[in-house]
Amino acid sequence: MHKTAEQMFESLGYECQYIKRCIYYRKIDYSFMRVVAEITFDLKKRIYYCNCGMGIRIPNKEEKKAIQKQMEELGWIEKETK
Repeated sequence: MHKTAEQMFESLGYECQYIKRCIYYRKIDYSFMRVVAEITFDLKKRIYYCNCGMGIRIPNKEEKKAIQKQMEELGWIEKETK
């Protein structure tokens, strides 16, 4: 069984929220009640970005796989065939 993008992000410790025209995947440090990492998909502009606090960050290998899957599910890119 193949995982959805949301399931892939959840396995990496992210929580999903849909707000207005964006999908947010957030890692939250509950001991300090703050977001420590966020990947946002802007559905109107058809772009995504990753940040950590006030800075932009580069996603790791597993996050890139989940991002790729989310873009496929949104129809932004064709599914990669091997």
